[in-house]
Amino acid sequence: MKLISCHIENFGKLSDLRVDFVEGINLFHEMNGWGKSTLAAFLRVMFYGFDSKKESGSFDKERVVYRPWQGGTYGGEVDFSYQGKVYRISRTFGKTEKTDAFHLYDLMTNLECHDFSSDIGTEIFGLDSASFKRSAFIAQNDCESGSTDGINAKLGNLAENTNDINNFDTAQKKIHDRMNKLSPDRATGSMKKRKNTITLLTEELRSYDAAEKAMEDLSARLADKQDQRKELSNIRAKYAKALQVASEESRREGLKQNYAVICEEEEQCKKNLKAYDEIFENRVPEDSEFEEKNQEVQMLGVLKTTLYNLGLTDEEKAQYEKLSDMFGDGYPKESEIEAMDQELERLGKMREEKIYEKLCETTISLGKQIQFQDQDIINIVCRGRVKELPERYNFTTENAIKHPQERDKAVIVHYTGRAKPWSVWKCPNPQSRLYFDYLKKTPYKNDIWSYRLKRSKYKIVRRFKKIFGIKSH
Repeated sequence: MKLISCHIENFGKLSDLRVDFVEGINLFHEMNGWGKSTLAAFLRVMFYGFDSKKESGSFDKERVVYRPWQGGTYGGEVDFSYQGKVYRISRTFGKTEKTDAFHLYDLMTNLECHDFSSDIGTEIFGLDSASFKRSAFIAQNDCESGSTDGINAKLGNLAENTNDINNFDTAQKKIHDRMNKLSPDRATGSMKKRKNTITLLTEELRSYDAAEKAMEDLSARLADKQDQRKELSNIRAKYAKALQVASEESRREGLKQNYAVICEEEEQCKKNLKAYDEIFENRVPEDSEFEEKNQEVQMLGVLKTTLYNLGLTDEEKAQYEKLSDMFGDGYPKESEIEAMDQELERLGKMREEKIYEKLCETTISLGKQIQFQDQDIINIVCRGRVKELPERYNFTTENAIKHPQERDKAVIVHYTGRAKPWSVWKCPNPQSRLYFDYLKKTPYKNDIWSYRLKRSKYKIVRRFKKIFGIKSH
């Protein structure tokens, strides 16, 4: 195995550092604190990863010690050659081993390969991490001698392999392991991995062929688009020429319209001149005459403004219509106004006397002793202080039938009797239509169809009862 180069993204104090290795011994002659030990630790960790256990004498785990001081991606890349092939190791480290990422690339194909696992150091050197640090790798201030289980195993194998004839089983096992490693049937076999690589390269080659065909199609389409662009350029040139002609015609049309306006202004000036001649008898007026006429014009403008201001606003019109409904016979007389003022004064006194509270108290005290609580209670509490309103404020069904000429003067329509507009198909009240006209002006306008369905249902049920002789209860 031979190191080629390495790139440190972030590791300890080292950041964005690239090192190219040469044949033989590589010497790093730097100041104390540059990071030489950190560089050596980086190379070891790229092959073996971090030890999960804290070393004796250290304050913290190795993973925490070499966490980037400046932040950023924790890890880097190492390029090396082994057995005629060139590889690249890429590792990134997280807070725990589960969050680490390991990738191995074949630099001949620039594709990720699986010749070795994340324990690549053990697979290449034949030593675990602890044995590697006691033998081939010696860090600063770490010259401790001693043996490990891995080293003892290696030494034992060397002692046993002095006679190849007597160690046939060992050789056979190694051959068997090598065959398994090269087996085309195992997922970890070298031939299987190469076969997979060939398959991937074949698929990639097919994708290249497809891309080439697509590029040819795009080239043909590009040629067509260029031809279309050339044709569009010709059309644009023709359009520009036509637009120029149209602009010239538009300019001429504008001149004609301006000429027509000037002619109209000239005609109006002639009319004004004729009017001035009639006023001033075909002579040039004196300044005093002109000033007098000018004052008359100003006075006319004032009169027009005054006339406009005398008109009613929307609010005043609404108030006028309201008063017209209240006084249908015309403008109220002084006596009617005085009577209304007196009614308002009496209404104020009723509020001061708390008539509402008295009505409620009387209702509670009398209970069921009276027949018509609404009217009887008012008569009892307001005895001697009640004034009857005209019938148009309580225009009943009887009024609408007997006095049809008074229907338009009705202020409050009272649908008396059991037959209501909303409950029966045909209400006897001649003004039943008013109910639905005003219903359409309310938020409940859509309920008109439910009323009509109810009335239709009532009519059908009534007809069936009549047919089958069923008496209504």
